[in-house]
Amino acid sequence: MKVTQEQLTLSKTMWEQARDRAALTTAAMGHLTQSRKDLVDSLINLGESHQKAFQEFQKYLDAHWEELQKATDEMNKMSEEYGRIYKKYKAEQNNT
Repeated sequence: MKVTQEQLTLSKTMWEQARDRAALTTAAMGHLTQSRKDLVDSLINLGESHQKAFQEFQKYLDAHWEELQKATDEMNKMSEEYGRIYKKYKAEQNNT
């Protein structure tokens, strides 16, 4: 089955969306790590012990790492898929 221009465009769009999600998730992780002290201090000011505040921050950080991994995996998957479809499309164009 031949790859259509619409399939190629859709594949590219899906890769771009996955790439953008990974970039935003990376930026969010950067903001989280930069805000570490403020977040821990806020928890302490709300009555948490230092240990509990750091544990809660670590849970939050772990959840963000998990989301970053998912976003990166999806971006890589979409990149591979787009590359496969692009190569097939170009090969088909050269054969016509």
